[in-house]
Amino acid sequence: MRNLEPIYYTGIEYFRGPDLQSLKANDYFVCLKNIRPLLAMDSFLKAEAGFYINWIKNLRSGGYDDLTSLRLHYYTKNNNPNEIPEVIQSFANNNPNTLSLYAPARELPNSNVPPEESDAYNLRFRNFLNSYTQIALDLLESLAEKKIRLLIANYRLNQYPLPTVQSCFEDVFKNNSKFYNQQEGNYTKQQLWEDFERSDSTAIWKHMFIEMLLPGDYPYYDSPIPDSFKKQFLKEIQLD
Repeated sequence: MRNLEPIYYTGIEYFRGPDLQSLKANDYFVCLKNIRPLLAMDSFLKAEAGFYINWIKNLRSGGYDDLTSLRLHYYTKNNNPNEIPEVIQSFANNNPNTLSLYAPARELPNSNVPPEESDAYNLRFRNFLNSYTQIALDLLESLAEKKIRLLIANYRLNQYPLPTVQSCFEDVFKNNSKFYNQQEGNYTKQQLWEDFERSDSTAIWKHMFIEMLLPGDYPYYDSPIPDSFKKQFLKEIQLD
């Protein structure tokens, strides 16, 4: 796991299907597959300082259209914060038959203000977000999409209290994630496992990983999940 630069700008892009088609759960994974060439491009890799991905509704209450998107939240190195948006826009322009950008919600890095600088907590949180995302991408590449989703669903929906992520997924990571096995730098495997169990004012950290791969999640972790929710939720995410 590489060290992320502590000084950065932030940007957010929202991907849809062709012609701004809303993404159902299965469509989200198609879209994720379609943006993988973008995430592997040299021009993207040289400019990014970490990123994470999730499935999200662009809510009408926020002034949007109430449809669902794949959200790519990225951190960009401060030497050229405009590079990643240009790479993403070019990629979208070249692939109109497979994806589109939902422009009203996008948040571009603002090079007119000083970059953000991570304190120790923020840097660790960014390392966690980037690390589980890279691992999740590896799992989706190595395992059948439905298999990893069912593993996550069984972990989240059928167990209470939840066992540690490490106790359930360490072997899965070892056997299927190049990123996990080749980690380097100051953010260690032990820190990753510790961070999966963190819960603070920022987030329940494991929720982010679960939300990326189910996708979605039950909002509460302090009580068993009702059976009525499970049935409705599995139908919504097309795992019923």
